[in-house]
Amino acid sequence: MAGSEAILFNKPVQVSLPGQYHRLFHLDLKRTPLKMDFLIKLIAKVKEWGVTGLLVEYEDTFPYNGELAELAIPNSYSQADLDALQQITREHEMEYIPLVQTFGHLQFVLKHSKFSHMREVAEFPTDICPSKQESLPFIQRLVDQVIQAHKGLKYIHIGADEVVRLGCCLKCQHRVEADFGGSLSSLYLDHVTKVLRYIKNQHPGVTCIMWDDMLRTANPKSMNEFELGQLVEPMIWNYSSDASSFKIRLQPTLWQNYSQVFKTIWLASAFKGAFGSTLHWTPTKEHVLNHLLWLQEVDKEISKIKTITVRGYALTGWQRYDHLSVLCELLPTGLPCLALCLQVLLQGGYSHDILERVSKQLGFTEPFQIEHPKYGDCLSTSDSFPGSDIYTGVQDLVLFEMSSRFKNFVTLNQLHGSMNPNASIATDLPMDHHSVEESAAEAKCLASQLDLIRKRVRVALTTVYHVITVEEWLELRINPILRALKMFVGGGSMDEVKEEDEEEMDVATRPS
Repeated sequence: MAGSEAILFNKPVQVSLPGQYHRLFHLDLKRTPLKMDFLIKLIAKVKEWGVTGLLVEYEDTFPYNGELAELAIPNSYSQADLDALQQITREHEMEYIPLVQTFGHLQFVLKHSKFSHMREVAEFPTDICPSKQESLPFIQRLVDQVIQAHKGLKYIHIGADEVVRLGCCLKCQHRVEADFGGSLSSLYLDHVTKVLRYIKNQHPGVTCIMWDDMLRTANPKSMNEFELGQLVEPMIWNYSSDASSFKIRLQPTLWQNYSQVFKTIWLASAFKGAFGSTLHWTPTKEHVLNHLLWLQEVDKEISKIKTITVRGYALTGWQRYDHLSVLCELLPTGLPCLALCLQVLLQGGYSHDILERVSKQLGFTEPFQIEHPKYGDCLSTSDSFPGSDIYTGVQDLVLFEMSSRFKNFVTLNQLHGSMNPNASIATDLPMDHHSVEESAAEAKCLASQLDLIRKRVRVALTTVYHVITVEEWLELRINPILRALKMFVGGGSMDEVKEEDEEEMDVATRPS
C-alpha cells in the first residue's frame, strides 16, 4: 500500500493527554449566520466529541455599532446572542476565541464606499493599506468593539493571513524602500506589530493569535527586531492531504526559524471547506489524512524542538473561501468529519474501530462512508447530530448527481446543449437515436426526483439558516439543474420557472 492510503492505516503515534492541548472548533460565520437554537445544541454536542474551545470568525455577523454599524448585516447576532453563546461555552468549560481580520480578508469592510478609501489597491477590497493614516485607528476600533463584546476574554485571533496585495500602492512601495531597506515582510511586520502592541497595551491579559503564512518567508532576525515573539502566538495552518504537498507547505527550516522567535505555537488542520471552493460534500478521507499528517509532523519534527510548546489545534471549517465567494460545504455536512478528525487527534491515528465508534455516537446505523456517500448511510432520528437532516438531504442530492441515470441523461442530451438553455452554438455531432419523447419522459422523471430532494432540503435548511442563505444554496446547487430539466420537458421560459421557484420559497418560509 503506497501514498496517502499508507498514511491512512499507519500505526498510531503517541499523543499528549487530552487535557494538555486545545482542540478548537472553527466556526466560520461570514455572510452566513447560524440560527441560535442550532448553535446552542451544536456547542453542547461538540464538547462531547472532544472540542475544548470555539474559534469564532464573525466578519459581518458581529453586532458592530456606532460608526461601524453598517458592517453588520441585517440578520447579524445581537449582543444578547453573543452573551448566550459565551455563557454556554463557559458552562461546558470551553474557551471562546473571537477572530477579527486586521490586514487581509477585509472585503466585508472595504466593499463599503464609506471605507473603500483605505484599500491597498482601489480596484480590490481585499487588503487594507498599512500606509494610510486612518487605517490603524480604524483597525483599533474594529478590535476594540470585538474585545469589549466578550467578557473575560483570554485569547483573540487577529487573522492577518493572505495579504495578497501587500506593498502594491505607491505609498507602501516608498516606505518599503525608504524605511525597510526593500523588505516587504518588514512592511507587513510593522503593521501587524502595531496592532498587537495596541491590544497588549489596551487589553492586558488578552493573548493574541495570528495565522502564520505571511511569516514563513520572514527572517527570524527581522521578526525578533519587531519583538513579534513577545506579542503573539502563531497558528501554523496546513490543509494538505498529500504527504509531499504537506511537506512542501512547511519549509524545511520552518520549525527551526520559528523556534528562534516563538515559545508557543498553535497548529491548524481542516475538517471542511479546504478541498474546493464549490464542493457541497465533505471529502472526509482527505481531511482524515490531513490530521494524520499533522500527527506525524508533531511526532517526528516538532517534538524535536524542545523550546517550542504546541498549545493546541484549530480544526478549521471554512464556510466560504473569502467574503465574496460562494458557500463551501454546509456545516452540517461536515460535522461527521469533525467528530472523526477529533478522535484521530485524540487517539493518535485512524482505524475502522474509531470510525465505528464515532458513527454510533453520531447516530448512524452503520459506519458512514469517508469517501463518496452511498445508499445505506442511515441516521437514527432520535440519536443523530444537530443538522443531520441537512446532511441526509445533501447526501441524497450527491447520490442523485452520481446516479448512472442522471449521468446518462446529461451525456446524451448535452451533445446538443439541451441541459444548457442558453446554448445556441450549432454542433456537427450526429443526432443520437434517443428520441425526443423518451428524453422528455426521462427529464420529467428526473425533475420529479430532484424536486422532492429540493423540498426536503429546503425544510431542513430553514432550521439552521436564515432565508437568504437557504435561497443562495438552492440557487447554487439545485435550482439550475431543476430548471434545465423542466425546460427540457415543457419548453417554458426560464423566467417562468424561476418565478415558480421563488413563489415556493416564499410559501415555505412564510411565518405560520
